[in-house]
Amino acid sequence: MSRMLYWWGLGLYWSGKLRIMSCSFGCALSAFYVRTLASSCSFHYVHTTTRRAERETKTLFDPAWYLPHSVEEP
Repeated sequence: MSRMLYWWGLGLYWSGKLRIMSCSFGCALSAFYVRTLASSCSFHYVHTTTRRAERETKTLFDPAWYLPHSVEEP
């Protein structure tokens, strides 16, 4: 029985069906990985640019930033 399964699997592999299935699975997996990586990178980019914009806005329009800070002397 195992010998028959072995030859059936070998014939299926060499006929190309298994190779096509594994290739399509690999392509789908790599597409999912690329999509996940791209969404992660875009989220990181949006998050950092938003934080930078908030920081620059606070620096430009916060009047307390222009006032001299009180330094406590020991």
